[in-house]
Amino acid sequence: MANLAAEQATNTDTLFNNLCFNTPLAMLRTETNWVVESTFGAVRFSAIFSGSGFGPTGGVTTYPTSGTIASIILTRDDTTVAITGLSVAAATAAPLLAGTQGISLAALLFGGADTLTGGEGNDTLHGHLGDDLPWGGAGNDFLRRLDGDDTLLGSTGNDRFEGGAGKDLADFSAAAAPIVTRLQTFSGSGATVDLFDVERVTGSAFGDTLIGAAAAESLRGGEGNDLVEGGAGDDTLAGEAGQDTARYVGASAGVAVSLAILTAQATGGAGTDLLSGFENLTGSAFADTLTGDAGDNVIEGGAGNDRLEGGAGRDTLSYVGASFRVDVTLISGVITVGSFGADTVSGFEDLRGGAGGDSLTGNAGANRIEGMAGADTLSSAAGSDTLEGGHGNDTLLGGADEYLAGYAAAASGIVLSLAIGAGRVVAGLGTLVLSGIKHLRGSALGADRLQGNALVAAAIPCGARRAPIRWRAARRPTACSAAMATMCCVAARAMTG
Repeated sequence: MANLAAEQATNTDTLFNNLCFNTPLAMLRTETNWVVESTFGAVRFSAIFSGSGFGPTGGVTTYPTSGTIASIILTRDDTTVAITGLSVAAATAAPLLAGTQGISLAALLFGGADTLTGGEGNDTLHGHLGDDLPWGGAGNDFLRRLDGDDTLLGSTGNDRFEGGAGKDLADFSAAAAPIVTRLQTFSGSGATVDLFDVERVTGSAFGDTLIGAAAAESLRGGEGNDLVEGGAGDDTLAGEAGQDTARYVGASAGVAVSLAILTAQATGGAGTDLLSGFENLTGSAFADTLTGDAGDNVIEGGAGNDRLEGGAGRDTLSYVGASFRVDVTLISGVITVGSFGADTVSGFEDLRGGAGGDSLTGNAGANRIEGMAGADTLSSAAGSDTLEGGHGNDTLLGGADEYLAGYAAAASGIVLSLAIGAGRVVAGLGTLVLSGIKHLRGSALGADRLQGNALVAAAIPCGARRAPIRWRAARRPTACSAAMATMCCVAARAMTG
């Protein structure tokens, strides 16, 4: 097993080819060291072969015919590469060096399970046979394989990976930023990697997007909130840590997928997949059947007449991918969703719209309804609901129960009052119309000004479940003061007594 380590950017193929191209300018050999120097144009090369038993003893300026090579130090101008862990017969290597067969010499040296580590620049590492472990490090690297089940380690830079024969793994667990990868192409935060003949991918510690091709592949998200799509083959997909999504938007036909099934399942439009560690599920552009598990799931059917079931847990029915208006209610089992088709839904507690001007209505339970972008109308049916319009000129309609207008995800602090029901401009969000809303929740930034109406107001710390602080109408604050920086919710309640 050879170990190659480069101090600077290197191309192993070029290095060996150039070294073997010309007759050596000088050669010096002892029983334990064999030094060769040559040139390629204006570039000077040297190789120090260390080992034992180099002979014959009388030919100090000739190629050895005996002995074993244990390590090599190659120098090309200012580039130094150290190769250790060798056990190669000098009598086999010498004719390749003398015969200008650089690639054959490299194949001889790297014929086992080898580790190749590039420098800080743009490296080309060619591992040849065996189950190899190449790592390009920083720079725009080319990791090239031939045979074996190889592990190609991704880092920063615009890289190219060629797995060759065997079941090869592209491992980005050490990457310093999230990645977006499609087998054949990969792009990340300022980086692009081409993947060829790679069957397995492991993501980074961040929120990655991993997309497979037509072959049978294994895609593992790792840490972070990952999006994983296997493609047409029979795939093994693992979300692992984080809030992960299994996606089927590229399927050639409708799919039937359940997060509750822990064995391989025939999806219909995307092969037979084995899923684990996913919390969320996104369907195709066709008629899908998507089912959640016992946890809290986000399920998005996409276009087509879909059958969507949340299952146990607190589940969200999502239409975030819609770029046009959708009309959705959680009250009825069959809903018409504009151009998205007619979906049959059950087991959902929460609802999320898309980029159009949506009409979203809850059911008898305690719902959270998010309009997202667009001029949306959000309506409560019953229960203690949370309505969050998002960006756009939204209308929020409460009811007889207790309703909350929430803006925890706002990008900046908001100014909002229950005393102004119509036409209230909220900086960074739009113009709101509020009706029947009895509580307000501000952003997560703490720089909000929230005001009640003529009722008794209570300030409630965001996210906390504790007894509220109450003021009578005459003593009610008109806005959240600096002293109430941790109080980002103002609730208005009917005054009694």
